[in-house]
Amino acid sequence: MTGFWKRGDELERKLRAERPEPRSEFVHMLADHVDTKRSRKPARIRVVFAVAITGALALSLSVFGGLGYAASAVKQTAEAVVPAAHDSDKDKDKDKGKSAAKGQYGDPVVICHHNHTITINAHALPAHLAHGDTIGPC
Repeated sequence: MTGFWKRGDELERKLRAERPEPRSEFVHMLADHVDTKRSRKPARIRVVFAVAITGALALSLSVFGGLGYAASAVKQTAEAVVPAAHDSDKDKDKDKGKSAAKGQYGDPVVICHHNHTITINAHALPAHLAHGDTIGPC
């Protein structure tokens, strides 16, 4: 694109030479108008706004414990990890085969549900048996 706009041929030289220029009175009037419109009030407003937002955030963090909460989370994590890292092999064997899902849902039961073998929660077995499903694979 640069080659197109800066061709340097006769047409471009002629257009640049004959382009209209604004009157000097207009340029001076416009410059005076722009100078009188400038003020430092918006800059002061921005600084005051930034300070107010920072203060509000700091106040809300201190009220709800945001800064202290992050520091205490690190401490609590370290306290939870250290005992877990020192578990003996005997404790690991004792917990073997247990899972969070098993504790929450009980033992799984295999049933034939509309000619499809599925595994369900033991608590859901009576409802499945009530509408004709059978225990065991299809």
